[in-house]
Amino acid sequence: MPKRSRSLSFVILLIVTSFMLTGCWHWRGYNSNDDIETGNTSRTFAFSDSQPYEKGAQIEDKLVDKNYSLYIYIVNNGGHEKDKKTSAENVKLTLIDESNLKSVDLNTGSISEGVGYIKVTNLISDSTGRFHFHVEGNIIKNNKSEFVAVNSNSFRIDNPPSIVQSITVTPNNSSVQIGLTKTFTAIATHLDGKTTDVTEDVTWTSSNSKATILNNIATGEATGECNIKASLDGKYGITKLTIVPLELHSILITPINASIKVGETKQFTAKGIYSNGSSEPIDTANWSSSNGNIEIDSNGVATGIAAGVSTITGSFNSILGTADLTVELEPTEPTEPGTGGSTNRLIWENEVIID
Repeated sequence: MPKRSRSLSFVILLIVTSFMLTGCWHWRGYNSNDDIETGNTSRTFAFSDSQPYEKGAQIEDKLVDKNYSLYIYIVNNGGHEKDKKTSAENVKLTLIDESNLKSVDLNTGSISEGVGYIKVTNLISDSTGRFHFHVEGNIIKNNKSEFVAVNSNSFRIDNPPSIVQSITVTPNNSSVQIGLTKTFTAIATHLDGKTTDVTEDVTWTSSNSKATILNNIATGEATGECNIKASLDGKYGITKLTIVPLELHSILITPINASIKVGETKQFTAKGIYSNGSSEPIDTANWSSSNGNIEIDSNGVATGIAAGVSTITGSFNSILGTADLTVELEPTEPTEPGTGGSTNRLIWENEVIID
């Protein structure tokens, strides 16, 4: 049952012959000396966790969120033996929360002669603290009624111990690239079946130097495999981590935009950009030109063949990078008058000169 508050919550099912008994919250003061045993009868009430009642039986400590049963007996106070020849009316059971000065009153009905006890079942607490039971009512023997009030011994209700049964590490059988990180989570399964996140409580280790781990974050150091281990209270969980090479994300071609003249050359270079943000030259890139205006060799040297614009592509492992190269014509020197040419007739300042 989840914790909803620090208040005590009890679900009570009482079976007394044909009675279904119910309860409600009630505040009451309590005096630890309010036991009442009349001098006119040797009969009184007694408490036990078990049946049959045994002399000196004590109510044991309880755990939160666990079901318990309680027996209320009529006993011969002198011999502490269960008395089946006596009945009781208006029997009222109260649970006293000594830690928080609260109580739960339960109208428990009657105890029939020949039965000798009331069984209280399905007692459940979602709170911790120190408690005891109080019972009062009229015990009847030979048609004579006597009021009796009795307290049980004190007992504690505590949270169950956190005993780790197993640890699971996630993600399972994962991979990480060199230089990148992988985050792990550790979930503990306890003896009571509950699960908790113990990521910050476990000790994290790597089985070898292929990866290092700080807290729950592993960093890939070299290609290969290692085991990531999370340990707590003598229990541990293991998962495999595979370290793989960095992935090539893109290629940068330089220069990005360049121009040469026909017959000139230009050196291009390729640089790989990797998944961790690092970069390094690619000496074995495959080079190509988008048209015949430019020729480019295996070393990235482009030669201008004819005027125009071409796209230079460098590729590696199916990743492409591009740049533009413009080829320009050499400029033509002007022809001076009288220096010859394909004709003897030249135009010069709107005059016709005839040799």
